[in-house]
Amino acid sequence: MLIKNTSISELTEALVKVNEKYDGNIKFREIEAKNQARTRFRLTLQVVTTKGPGHRVGYTHPEWKTRSGKPYKGRRLIYACWHVHGDYFDILFNINPKVEIRVGGQGKNVVYKSKEDNWEDFDVGSRMFPTMLSELCDCGETVVNSLSGTKTKLVKQGDLSAECWSVQIWGQEHCKTCEFLNKRDCGGKKIRKTNMNEKGIQIPL
Repeated sequence: MLIKNTSISELTEALVKVNEKYDGNIKFREIEAKNQARTRFRLTLQVVTTKGPGHRVGYTHPEWKTRSGKPYKGRRLIYACWHVHGDYFDILFNINPKVEIRVGGQGKNVVYKSKEDNWEDFDVGSRMFPTMLSELCDCGETVVNSLSGTKTKLVKQGDLSAECWSVQIWGQEHCKTCEFLNKRDCGGKKIRKTNMNEKGIQIPL
């Protein structure tokens, strides 16, 4: 992807923040300045390990079966998935609304100039068996444990925004014991006012 009107510090800050959601499993595979002013960069996001969250899964034909007759599961890839990119772009636009992001999708270049442009999905399957890029990962539904370890909840990771996960999942009850409540580093300030995340989804999920 090609990102304009930004800096290496903004790109790195966004990476740090997106890793709060993906357990530190996201990194730059490559990052290269494309102009002397260092305001335009070509970069690729990948995972540290395919055993962790945020990895892509290879496309498999729906009729492919294993020898035992079970559906063939796609191989885990080192590339960051569609959800990681969407979260990363959201964070980057929060840091710098003037950023311009150019990505390739199905033989065409797509330009995102605001958060409203983000989260465009692409069909990467075939005419007979369409498959959306958002489906090629293990994000789907994620089991999330509470901080106390006493509760477990099943949530759709695609419903989560880049804001504080805890308040999105457990609601404002979590805020009462949060060390970041009413502090600058709080990631759920807007959620506590509206009871919705940036995607417009009511919390708790």
